[in-house]
Amino acid sequence: MDKNAEFYKYYMELIGIARKHIDNRNFEISLQAIASAANVAYKYNQFYTDLNLENLLIQISENVVKFSFSNTQNNVRGRKKVLFYDGFGLDRRGISIVMNKAICENGYKLIYVSPLSSKGKQPTLSNVLERYDVTWKYYENRNSYLKSISQLQDIFENEAPDFAYMYTTPYDVSGVVVFNSLRNRCFRCQIDLTDHAFWLGINAFDICNGGRQLSACIQHLYRGIPLDKMTRLDANLFVDDVQYQGLPFDDTSRFLFSGGSLYKTLGDEEHVYYRIIDYILLRHADIKYLYAGYGDDSQVKKLENKYPGRVFLIGERPDFFQIMKRCTIYINTYPMFGGLMMRYAALAGKIPITLKHNSDSDGILINQEKRQIEYDSFENLVTDIDKLLSDANYLKEREKLLEGAVVSEDCYIRNIKIMIEQHKTEFTYGVIEDVDVNKLKREFLERFSYEDIANAIVTKRNKSLWKCFPKLFFYRILISLIKRVRSKNDTV
Repeated sequence: MDKNAEFYKYYMELIGIARKHIDNRNFEISLQAIASAANVAYKYNQFYTDLNLENLLIQISENVVKFSFSNTQNNVRGRKKVLFYDGFGLDRRGISIVMNKAICENGYKLIYVSPLSSKGKQPTLSNVLERYDVTWKYYENRNSYLKSISQLQDIFENEAPDFAYMYTTPYDVSGVVVFNSLRNRCFRCQIDLTDHAFWLGINAFDICNGGRQLSACIQHLYRGIPLDKMTRLDANLFVDDVQYQGLPFDDTSRFLFSGGSLYKTLGDEEHVYYRIIDYILLRHADIKYLYAGYGDDSQVKKLENKYPGRVFLIGERPDFFQIMKRCTIYINTYPMFGGLMMRYAALAGKIPITLKHNSDSDGILINQEKRQIEYDSFENLVTDIDKLLSDANYLKEREKLLEGAVVSEDCYIRNIKIMIEQHKTEFTYGVIEDVDVNKLKREFLERFSYEDIANAIVTKRNKSLWKCFPKLFFYRILISLIKRVRSKNDTV
């Protein structure tokens, strides 16, 4: 399969469908096509924005959303309202908890908005925010895009916030349509959570906040975001007292730990991440290996077969920080690193061993170059790991270098206030230099498949597109049925 040709075949057809139905004022089908195109572009990830899609969303915004509240209304009210639009609606993943807590700690009235499907499923967030002044709002996100837009419009109209955060998926057409229309009505901040990949919403913010040099490079040089619309602020880390659930082996064992979606360990032909683990397990017989996450586990299973009783794969765990504190060394994923896990490792005082992949991981930790966590080659990395695992004093000295490597809670709370009041932070990017993203793109292309196209387009929410792509819908349904049958057989 020519992956590029296959991508553009579907992508351009989706754009054509979207244009056609905007002209016919059938905005629901247009939104389905745009959402599908954006999702496919996110998985393909050979470019970072598309003005064709953004202009189509502007047209829909102008036709569908009409607000009456204004900044003048906000300015005479007194205490500021901050609306946090969370298109994910997850509980413990990401930075939603620390951001919303910081907003509340600064004395703002918080309106937290998330999908109806998340209602009652965010116990940790609810517990953290229960002592603050928070209004919880929900919108329907499983059926019509237009219905989501209408409900979000009502929330904004009724609450009339002064400041609004957009924290959402790369293909959230409903959120983008509404935020496009909020210009000059409230100040809008996009949280660039997916800074390495395609996302929608280039017109939906007044400032775009990232956390590392790669964010700045792609925002400015590849997405075309002006420098005066870019802010920088890393989140502090949320750690609660969730009960430790134990390990699938003796707690006194020395072990390597990694976590995150397993796709981050795939995409390079040599499977370098798994070569690292294999090297360590082969040379250090007392070391075990634990991975917490979901996804394609084919390479992990190979290690399980080679090292029986020493390799363990578990799902995502709420007590992962407790696991982190007990591990010997944290091994960062490769070719895609995990920035949040990297910070948690540093906070736990565990070295996040990181094989450099161009400049992707630069600037994740404060003064990162002083922490001695990155390696330019496989050989240098494994040589140092040998020493770290063989010399306890050397390991302790290296762990001391991690002190102060992550943003403190007080610093983060202070900077959230500066962002809301002054639309900037205490942190800057400095000189923005071009980063070579070609290797990253090649690895995304290596993983990209026909199934990615099918998964992006064929969803319940995009059901009106079946007439345009009957073969794709049939393929996706068939694959789903096959997986269900296999799953049932595995449990018999």
